[in-house]
Amino acid sequence: MFFSGVFCLASLASSFSAVQGSPMTLFTDATIAQAWTTSSLEAPSACVCRNRCFVDTRCLAVSITQAASVSKCHFSSNASVLTSLLITAPAFITFMKNKVCKPGFEEVGGFCYFFSTVTANFDEAKSSCPTGSVLAFPSSATQMNDLLDYIKKYKAGVDNWWVDATLQLSDMKFYWPDGIEIVSPKIGNILSEPYARLQKDNNYLPSDTIGGSIFNYICQYRK
Repeated sequence: MFFSGVFCLASLASSFSAVQGSPMTLFTDATIAQAWTTSSLEAPSACVCRNRCFVDTRCLAVSITQAASVSKCHFSSNASVLTSLLITAPAFITFMKNKVCKPGFEEVGGFCYFFSTVTANFDEAKSSCPTGSVLAFPSSATQMNDLLDYIKKYKAGVDNWWVDATLQLSDMKFYWPDGIEIVSPKIGNILSEPYARLQKDNNYLPSDTIGGSIFNYICQYRK
């Protein structure tokens, strides 16, 4: 298959070959499974497709094929794409972001998360995060949605996860450490307690609890 922007593509192949430390790996004659494709668009070249994925923290991989004078980009932000086999397809090339999280951390939507296997109270959880990470605070809607989707798929065996959210009793609203309010139609504040966990019985949306409760916890850092 002939791709437009031959010189650009050749440069990408040399710059993003499968070597340690490269941000993306190029696979020829391979494509993402349709189940993991989250969006598609047309672009003037394969380089544009690759660059769009590279700068988008949610994008984990992009498969590209040539159609007439344009390239068709098929993007994936599904974490499963990083652990799934690509499909052999001579008409495609695929760029996949390399896993760069530290050992013990799991990559989700551009962030690296540590999911504890032990339980702790709130203060212990905050002080137990591995070096370079903090108790998780998914303060954007995108980050929260990515994290909740991942927990539901891969961590549903745990009922409660500590996160660094607190309930302000003055207005009965939850806030992250950066001051951003947590907005959710199903947010739980039944107990009027100042701490929050992601609670399975509440679809893993934040629910208040006392700081002395014993739960697993999530730590995070940005890649």
